[in-house]
Amino acid sequence: MICILTTTPRSVKAGGRHLCSRCERRLTNTARARPLAEVAHETPIDAADLPAYAGRLFDGFQARPQVLHLATWYELEHGPTVDIPEPVARSNQHKAAAIAKAQKEGLVSKHFSADELLALVLALSKTWAFPLSYCATATPPTPAEFRRRRRSVVEAVRLLVTPVSSTP
Repeated sequence: MICILTTTPRSVKAGGRHLCSRCERRLTNTARARPLAEVAHETPIDAADLPAYAGRLFDGFQARPQVLHLATWYELEHGPTVDIPEPVARSNQHKAAAIAKAQKEGLVSKHFSADELLALVLALSKTWAFPLSYCATATPPTPAEFRRRRRSVVEAVRLLVTPVSSTP
């Protein structure tokens, strides 16, 4: 793709040029996708143990909140019909396929589709990554509070994905 440098009255006043809006969006999307792809690479999915995966994601979001900030800003900026950056889309397809395989093997509940489960696991792993008004405290969370929060995420995912036995 060829990017076009354009000149506008504002850029002429500033003495420069800027990228066309399509190229600017593409560059911005690429810059935002890179940290997300790094987190995906650093936190490989284990579809047979989604609770542990959610715990590792929780840890990653706590350690690198800027990554989640970028992802959230991207989602807010583009809305529900967002064009997902290629590395992130590939990663999500791989994860959903791994979950579907685990579902076929009876390791993960089939109550939700693989895509739905992936979305729910990701959403739960983001819990407490931002200071939310309904769980805000006057002081920063203690290490014990972080551990309790992580345990609640892991347990919620366990309850979500554990297959329900049809026999007593």
